Amino acid sequence: FLHADAGYRDAQESRGLGDVYKRQSLSCVLGEKFSHDGKLKNCSNAIYIGGGTGIADGILFNDRILDLKIEPQIKKSWQIKMENGDSIEECFSLSGLCKKWNDNKPKSIELLNDLFNKAIKKDRIAMQILEDAGKAFHLLIKSRIKFFEFEGEYPEKIVIGQRMGQILNEKNHPLKNVINKYNVKDIPLELSLNRNTAALGAAQSAIHEDNVK
Repeated sequence: FLHADAGYRDAQESRGLGDVYKRQSLSCVLGEKFSHDGKLKNCSNAIYIGGGTGIADGILFNDRILDLKIEPQIKKSWQIKMENGDSIEECFSLSGLCKKWNDNKPKSIELLNDLFNKAIKKDRIAMQILEDAGKAFHLLIKSRIKFFEFEGEYPEKIVIGQRMGQILNEKNHPLKNVINKYNVKDIPLELSLNRNTAALGAAQSAIHEDNVK
């Protein structure tokens, strides 16, 4: 899962990755909005979270996709800090979960599955890592709701996509259970299983350039 579809930070903060954050995050949301089976296709206000190496942040507002790179009043997941000083991205991204579980091993699906399996078996450390992930999710959604309410709107749904969307699609998944626990506003939650949304969004960006402000 360690590739660009998850979104990255701005150039000054991002290990020299330049504009990758903007391109990948926007592409993910564009793909969900304009692909034939996209989870944002038939709604006007929504929160998008793409999970992988980092967090691809997305907001659909009044049927327009916001470019968070030029919306300084809207903090991105790597800018919002938890009480312990960690960012939401560090606590909620798949890469962040791997690092917290075992920073000495390469980040991989196998390492994630080990974390999840240990949480199912009530391992204290594993359960705390997922609990912190749930708190990070709650803090991110709280921040997004605050933006919508300030503008006189409210999100119709939360879409979780990319690798995280696929992982959470398993029945009774421990991370999904924690997310549901911390979705205290009961905003409908949908999982996107299409890993091609970023590529589809990139293809659509030229056609629908006027939909991104």
